Amino acid sequence: CQECVCTDGNVHCVTKACRPLSCALEYQVHQDDNCCPYCASCSALGHLFIEDEVWYSPSDSCLQCTCHNGVVTCNHVTCIDGCHSSVTIPGQCCPVCSAHEVGSTFEINLMDPCEICECSHLLSNTTPSYTCQRVVCPSLADCPRSCIQQPQPGTCCPTCSNHGHCNYGNCVLSNRDFRSGLSWRVDECRSCECNQGSIVCVDEQCPQVNCPRGMLVYKQTGDCCDQCVDPMEGCVYDGHTVAPQHRWLVDKCTSCRCFAGRVDCVTQRCRMLMCDSDEVASVIPGECCPRCIPQPANCVAFGDPHYRTFDGRMIHFQGTCRYLLTADCSRADFRIEVENNNIGSDSRVSWTNRVFLTVAKHKLILDNNYNVILNGTRVPHLPFLIQHHVFIDKSGNNLLINTHLVGVRLSWNALQRHLEVDVPSNYKKKLCGLCGNFNNIPQDDLRLRNSRISRSDVAFGNNWK
Repeated sequence: CQECVCTDGNVHCVTKACRPLSCALEYQVHQDDNCCPYCASCSALGHLFIEDEVWYSPSDSCLQCTCHNGVVTCNHVTCIDGCHSSVTIPGQCCPVCSAHEVGSTFEINLMDPCEICECSHLLSNTTPSYTCQRVVCPSLADCPRSCIQQPQPGTCCPTCSNHGHCNYGNCVLSNRDFRSGLSWRVDECRSCECNQGSIVCVDEQCPQVNCPRGMLVYKQTGDCCDQCVDPMEGCVYDGHTVAPQHRWLVDKCTSCRCFAGRVDCVTQRCRMLMCDSDEVASVIPGECCPRCIPQPANCVAFGDPHYRTFDGRMIHFQGTCRYLLTADCSRADFRIEVENNNIGSDSRVSWTNRVFLTVAKHKLILDNNYNVILNGTRVPHLPFLIQHHVFIDKSGNNLLINTHLVGVRLSWNALQRHLEVDVPSNYKKKLCGLCGNFNNIPQDDLRLRNSRISRSDVAFGNNWK
């Protein structure tokens, strides 16, 4: 803190006066090159840090902290690793290139794709490091000014457009532009290339194939030339051995075959459907592609319980027996019944307890625990398919029943005692039960078995017991 000067052979020294500090004594720090103490801005990890001082956490080499305005702010360091494989140096946050990857290049700044870095050994101790330089873009002197395109995000250099009047050196084939140098495959044996406006095509020449005894001449899909194959060679599919010539279904749309040690699979492509306004697209159980079916109507049994008929009328009925919800009363294609019981000890209200479906001589029971009973036997797991007749699955809290009768579907939420039934429009005026007759006239939905119309919901409900 002393400043001295030599004058006429004499040394005169003056002690520098330090201004008083406002912080407590324990927050006053000295630095070797400063005479006067100053107030530390931050305290962390048992140390005092000055304003704008930067340090790394001793427990996490990637956690960088800064002292600013008395506040410690820490952020994790984002490492840029341009190597295919890298090594981590103890005590150092970011990995470096492995020694065998010296020479690999990468972008160090994702916001500047023109700065390319190279992993190299420039240090005397052979520790991997990198050097960076700017990309030199190719000249576009021969490209018309109106055809120059600015770099796209993630690219460095401008390019010469290949569209419209800018197809300089390009090839045109079937209303498509191909830039010079681009190659494409015409078929299994012919490939073409655009060469400065000219299309040059080359046909692959196949050698003559003479197969030994027991082998067959065969051309694999996608190959140009024949080859010799062993028709008795098996295959491995999904970790399992498959016998030669064996065929199987992967799903409703994909079939596979084992031939000569190779698995060939074909997936059926479904055509785009254009359904009429009174139709919807629906997939039939066991089929791959959807088909247009008449717009369905919907009946709902919910709450304690309430019924919304196919024609939209609300019916409130508290019966505790088994009732006909809906059925095809014309040809007996299907029949759906519901069993109601009291809610707890309250005998005044009830809700749906079980659902009974009869279709194609199969009898299904859905209970309030999501059990499915088929012809007296519990279905062990879902999804379950009764070939060509019924498909049963579960989605969330809903059991979904799809039948071979196109558009006849059920959805049963046993947790909320909520049942929905969909039927297509070809069942109009053919239904009976609590869901009504489906004739688009809600006023006559309380129709009894004798075709008369009831005056009350209770009498109507008891009539379908």
